[in-house]
Amino acid sequence: MEQHQIESLREAEKRTVVNQTKDTSKKEAYQLSKEQEKELISDLENEIEKIDLELAQNYDEVSARENFFENYKNKKQQLEDLMIEWEETEGQISKFE
Repeated sequence: MEQHQIESLREAEKRTVVNQTKDTSKKEAYQLSKEQEKELISDLENEIEKIDLELAQNYDEVSARENFFENYKNKKQQLEDLMIEWEETEGQISKFE
């Protein structure tokens, strides 16, 4: 009977370790996702800043580019969507802390 209790305790310990590992790996996955989103956000912000500067310097030429405003609007929307994802990821990470 005592041997059975020891084995039961060992099984319980194994399950606890597995659950902690799963939580840690989820947190790591969210951290990785967060870093990727951060990089994408930074890239888009830099692209938009560059376009804004070009517009300020030569509006007529820049705005005359094919699909310029459509592309510009899409970049702004992508940035907004990524910012929303960023906030959601931050919320998920805080659940693990």
